[in-house]
Amino acid sequence: MRLVHDLLATESRHARIILGAHKRTLGKNSIQLGRRNRLESEFARLSGTRISVKGSNNLISIGPRTRIEGCHIFISGSNNTVTIGGDATLKDAELWIEDEGNCISVGQRTKITGRTHLAAIEGTALQIGEDCLFSSSIHFTTSDSHSIVDLAGSRVNPPESIT
Repeated sequence: MRLVHDLLATESRHARIILGAHKRTLGKNSIQLGRRNRLESEFARLSGTRISVKGSNNLISIGPRTRIEGCHIFISGSNNTVTIGGDATLKDAELWIEDEGNCISVGQRTKITGRTHLAAIEGTALQIGEDCLFSSSIHFTTSDSHSIVDLAGSRVNPPESIT
């Protein structure tokens, strides 16, 4: 894979790679990486996609020949990872990470289409295997994004990883 700071796709067959930019918009793609974050990809195609990263030491890795259309990848926190395997297709999906040390992984040749929300929060992992097919209106989240405690003060909804 090739290390890049910004990846922008045109309507051409392969992605166009631009080095050294921290914020860039081309067509309907918007990529905001901030500082000390990485985007790695080779020959991926993005169309109508937003990537927003706040924090540091985050990595977004997109495999070869992957198509990402109308998606939003959002990271707020540090030391997080988003990995999308080669030959995958994501359309109208949202990958959402909050806090520290989370991971979202989508396997090779997986197809996700239509209003799908994948969220990893509070130091958890959300892992989708290879060769999966998801239709629309799917919501996976590793946490409720808030604590619920019982009368003794113990949390009853701790975050858990999803595989």
